[in-house]
Amino acid sequence: MERGWYFRLTIVLATTLGSLYMLYPSYFYYFKATPQQRDSHEAFCAALPSQFPCIKFNLGLDLQGGVHLVMGVRVDKAVEQRADRMADSLKEGLKEQKLPFARIDRPKDTSEIDLVMAPTTSMDAVEKYLRRDYRSLDVLRRLNQELMLDLSSEEKKYVREATVDQAIKTIRNRADKFGVSEPVIAKRGDDSVLIQLPGISDPDRAIANIGRMAQLEFKMVDSEATAVFDDVPASSLPEGVTKHEDSFDGPGGKNIREVSFLLPETQEAALTALLEPKLPNDRDIGFGSAGPESPNGKATLVRTYLLHHRAGITGDYLTDAHVQQSTELASDYYVVMTFDPKGAKIFEHLTEENVRRKFAIVLDGKVTSAPIIEEKIPGGTARITLGRGGADAQTKFEEAKDLSLVLKAGALPAPVEVREKRTVGQTLGKDAITKGSRALFFGMVFVLIFMVMYYRLSGFLADLAVTLNLFLVLGVMAMFGATLTLPGMAGIVLTVGMAVDANVLIYERIREELRVGKTPRAAIEAGYARAFVTILDSHITDVVAAIVLFQYGSGPVRGFAVTLIIGISASLYTALVVTRLIYDYFTATRRVQTLSI
Repeated sequence: MERGWYFRLTIVLATTLGSLYMLYPSYFYYFKATPQQRDSHEAFCAALPSQFPCIKFNLGLDLQGGVHLVMGVRVDKAVEQRADRMADSLKEGLKEQKLPFARIDRPKDTSEIDLVMAPTTSMDAVEKYLRRDYRSLDVLRRLNQELMLDLSSEEKKYVREATVDQAIKTIRNRADKFGVSEPVIAKRGDDSVLIQLPGISDPDRAIANIGRMAQLEFKMVDSEATAVFDDVPASSLPEGVTKHEDSFDGPGGKNIREVSFLLPETQEAALTALLEPKLPNDRDIGFGSAGPESPNGKATLVRTYLLHHRAGITGDYLTDAHVQQSTELASDYYVVMTFDPKGAKIFEHLTEENVRRKFAIVLDGKVTSAPIIEEKIPGGTARITLGRGGADAQTKFEEAKDLSLVLKAGALPAPVEVREKRTVGQTLGKDAITKGSRALFFGMVFVLIFMVMYYRLSGFLADLAVTLNLFLVLGVMAMFGATLTLPGMAGIVLTVGMAVDANVLIYERIREELRVGKTPRAAIEAGYARAFVTILDSHITDVVAAIVLFQYGSGPVRGFAVTLIIGISASLYTALVVTRLIYDYFTATRRVQTLSI
């Protein structure tokens, strides 16, 4: 036996044993592991024999159930927030440059900044400073001591792209923290994110937490709200809306009379439409829980607040958030938040300047509480109290836990909206596995039977190659921790057919050589040599098509492409190396004089 034969035999044995070695963790997970071991990756790895790697191939959304979402990112809001931060920075910069200004405003629903300088300030000096330190701001127009500024088109484009990228990162962090296995999260278009969450047991809760903005803002409550709200006659109020008066000691011991509205949640939009025309440009309407339900028990009452449009500080400065149990009532929970050093300084300065004034903690546009600042709050810690109401302790704890996880994973950089949603039930996923496995089984059986009937013992060799091809495909997928989808199973069936097709080309060439009188060994060498170019050409063409599908497809299409690429490579190997190895053994060692083909 020639030396090359032993070398090829070593390679074939190594790849076969390697495939079986990589497949064992997947076999253990899907056929031997307990439900508890499947639910916890750490428990699964601990139960697995130590000599095996803790890597397996995973089932996709269509095979184990889950949620498919396309979420749109409101990039326009991110641009406005960028303008807010730019205005804050400009305010501090002008103070450092000793350039007095009268006011700096950012009109609502725009990215423009209205800068009004003091009468004595040199406008040439201001514009020179802007050109030097604020190149991302364009001057739209100048009128005496007033400049109207806007973010440059390059800055807006950068903010939009960065917002979507940050949203993807945040959503991925949340999916990891909520224990979603192998999520698919990718950019779709300019302002959308594709999200696939396979194998989740509570789809509604996952969707709520993955898509939750968790935008945390601390806004001052306008103590002059009475001037706006008193101007609304009771006769014009929507049904179920009533005025509510309160009072507290403000700065300097001054008694402040506070007027707000109590209303059912269903009337929020109607009241907003009534009040907005009366609001100053830099004020917003906020709604927060008023505690108990209405007397008829049909709607939870909410309180109305008049808030400053600009936030004093946001959740961007958070470094930690965790749940604590209330010392006053064991069934209540709250979330303690910690700011970074810069955020702690801003928070301390904010509370120092507004002692004896109310400030609202606004989460996702809802006022969770509006306490009075009793004194300066150093140290950079604050808390959100949750669970006031009729919910049981476990529900309150879950609510606080979800909020802390979302805050720790990071706030979404802009509001998001669900543009497409599909839920795949676990029963449907199991049905897909059953039907897909059945299709793969019968496809394999029919191919194997046909090859044996048509090519006799040579067909049996082809069957061995096809079986090995299947093990190689699954082994490689397991090695890389790839996800097997229903289209991926279709790709496996397709590669089985392609593996057989390569053997058919070789066998037909061998039969032609035998018909002209060549010996079995010569016919085999000529058959493989002449079929090689055709096989290589067809396989390369398929690989190119699969690469295009992988590059431009998403989700199941990419799963099909990955499986196809692996399968094509494996079929080339089994057809050109494995079957040739067996033929060489029989013709060189056994000296067979006839071929069963």
